[in-house]
Amino acid sequence: MEGPDPVEDWDDVLQGLPGGIDAVMTAPDDLNQVWFFSGSRYVRAELAGSTPGGTVQAGPNSLAKGWPYTLGGVSEFGEGIDAVMPLRGERNSYWVFSGTKYIKVEAEDKTYADTLLNGSRTLRIGRT
Repeated sequence: MEGPDPVEDWDDVLQGLPGGIDAVMTAPDDLNQVWFFSGSRYVRAELAGSTPGGTVQAGPNSLAKGWPYTLGGVSEFGEGIDAVMPLRGERNSYWVFSGTKYIKVEAEDKTYADTLLNGSRTLRIGRT
């Protein structure tokens, strides 16, 4: 087993995100298209197959510019996100987490236009 490999292997994709990676999200219609999130910025890249890196397709941009109706439009999410989880059975929908808050978003095929499906809610950690 090898690794971990240095993040510098991804410089062609991540050079506009000097703060490291907070979350990653695959596009609903193309698993080779991936959003990398870092603080209030992101890039969308086409992956280079089985090797590190790829080609930047969009960004680096602010969340406000690239995700105006969801991540950039909900105050708790504009400064950054912590995790993204695709919804099983809902191909274009994702849960997005930031601190103790979460939202449900949709990304359209091809255009990747964003739609807010559920507004910001608080996680109820430790609730029985």
